Amino acid sequence: MGLKQKKRKEIYSKIQKTISNELPYTNLWHSVNVAVMKKNIEGFILYPDEDMISLKDVNIKLQ
Repeated sequence: MGLKQKKRKEIYSKIQKTISNELPYTNLWHSVNVAVMKKNIEGFILYPDEDMISLKDVNIKLQ
């Protein structure tokens, strides 16, 4: 690694540390699971780990 690359790596490292310390924290998910669906949808199960495996068992009743 050349001198310029080492210096660049140091600068980027400092920038990343500064950004991680100064930016506000943002949640990427919400701890409460909510599902809203029409009454004609059956078989969907809302799992706490947000697994969507129950979609294979979903039926939609025609009205």
